[in-house]
Amino acid sequence: MDNLVKEFNLNLAYYFSEVLNLPLAKPYWVFISLSHRCNLNCQMCGVKNALKGKELDFDTVKKSLDEVAGWDSDCVVLFTGGEPFLRENVFDVIDYSVSLGLKTEIISNGSMINNSHAAARIIESGLKNIAISLDGANAQTHDSIRGVKGTHKKAVDALRCLSEQKKRKGRGPQISAWVTIMNENVNELRDIIFLVKELGVECLVYHPVIVVQDDMQNTSPQ
Repeated sequence: MDNLVKEFNLNLAYYFSEVLNLPLAKPYWVFISLSHRCNLNCQMCGVKNALKGKELDFDTVKKSLDEVAGWDSDCVVLFTGGEPFLRENVFDVIDYSVSLGLKTEIISNGSMINNSHAAARIIESGLKNIAISLDGANAQTHDSIRGVKGTHKKAVDALRCLSEQKKRKGRGPQISAWVTIMNENVNELRDIIFLVKELGVECLVYHPVIVVQDDMQNTSPQ
């Protein structure tokens, strides 16, 4: 009952925060874009064009994480991009967030995690969740959506490598696949379930297209 009351009060605070345009509650999800660079050209994404490849410096990221760690409420930090693993010190950022005791997650296109060494580093990082974008049960669909040939294989290899390394270590983050629902892949949503099960994926998330991503991340091309 206490948990239900707590959740009710929090949802009430979120509601009136929006209605009154006042921060009555801290957010549960904290999204931090580690890099606006990306090695793909996804048809539904405009993030990489928002700040033309710029990145937050490490001190700014640390300052933000320090502030979040000081909150008296539960939250999850989700590192996004662009492609966050294009950032040279991405593991320094992850390590710092984890060291603060923050529940830390990351979303990637998987193109740089298709080997056992990279997968092992992620499994040992202290992340709570590693999500790989997977937008098709077959390569043609996924590669068409992602704009670069061969990316389906890389995403599948990333999920397989992560699953194998987690099994080998006996611990590690939740391994997830995130699917953006589009006209191009709607007929493959059921087949994706069987594919990710085979790969050892532990969580499958379907989500719609976020139309205005530069607004979501409070960025501007100017």
